[in-house]
Amino acid sequence: MYPGRSNTQPPIAPITFSIDTNGVISVHGDATAVTPLGEFSLEAGAFKTIKPGSSSILVVIRHTRDGQEIDAAYTVDSSEQLSVTLDGHIQLTITNRKVFIDASAGKVRSIKIATAGSAGSGNTHAGGNVLLDDPLTASGHASYQSSLDSFQSDGYHITGDFGQGFMEPYSFGNADVSVEVRWLRGDRGSATFGFTFRDIYTFTVNGDGYWSIATFGGADLVSPTFNSAIHAGKNYLRVVMEGPEVKYYANGNLLGESNDRTRLSGAVGFYAYGGNNTNNEVVFNDLLVTKVP
Repeated sequence: MYPGRSNTQPPIAPITFSIDTNGVISVHGDATAVTPLGEFSLEAGAFKTIKPGSSSILVVIRHTRDGQEIDAAYTVDSSEQLSVTLDGHIQLTITNRKVFIDASAGKVRSIKIATAGSAGSGNTHAGGNVLLDDPLTASGHASYQSSLDSFQSDGYHITGDFGQGFMEPYSFGNADVSVEVRWLRGDRGSATFGFTFRDIYTFTVNGDGYWSIATFGGADLVSPTFNSAIHAGKNYLRVVMEGPEVKYYANGNLLGESNDRTRLSGAVGFYAYGGNNTNNEVVFNDLLVTKVP
C-alpha cells in the first residue's frame, strides 16, 4: 500500500504507459499508484510467477529493446475495477487481477489503465457511449496542428506563444469531454491553456488558479475567475454539453456553467496561449468523449 492511499481508495486518475521507438517505457498520470517490479527475461515467466496483492493488479508489458524481448512488470495500486486500452481503442480484459500486453512487435505505443468509467481524478463521465478515446500520442485523429505543435510519447505538445489543434473530422453536440493538461514551462501567470469545443468556444485555466470561457472573436461568457481547485501544474479538465447549457470542471470540481446558443455542435480541440512568452509549453493527453445520455 502506498503512503497516503487508504484501503477505501478513490478512483485512480488514468495511468498511461508509453513505449517509445527505442523500447523505453515511461509512466504518466497517477504515477503514485504504480510500483515498478523490474525487467525479466522471457524464461523467468514474470506473468505466471508474480502474484499481485488483494488491492493491486499486475501489469506485464513485453517489449523489445536493443533487439531483445523482455518483460517489464508493474503493480498498480487499486482495488477498483479497472479498464485497459491500447492505443486509444483496443480493449483488454483483466483476469485474476493480472493483465499481459505483448508490445514486442513495436505496434503498441500507449497503454491506458483507468478505473472503469473514469476519465481522470474525479472526472467520472455520466455513462454514455464512448465517442472518442485517444491518448494523444499519435496524430491519428487530428487533421490540423500548428507548426510548433507535436505528438510525443507523453501526449500532444503545444509550444511557443500560441497554438491550437482540432480533433477533426469529429463533431460533437451533447457530449461529456475530459482531458489531462500539464503546463511544463513559460510564464505561469500569463499562460492560459485548455479546451476548445463546438468550434468557437474556449475553456482555459492558468497556473495562478483562474479560469474563463470565451468565444473566438467574441465576448467572454465567463470572465477570468479564481478557483482553488485549479492546480499550478497538472489539471483534469472536463466540459459537459447539453444543448446550450455547458458545465465546466477542474479536477472533479464544478467551476461554473454557461448558456449560449451561438453554436450547438462542432469539433473539440486544444488551446494554449503563452502571454507573449515563446518559451511556453503545454502537453495534453488522455482525451475521452462520451455521449451525454
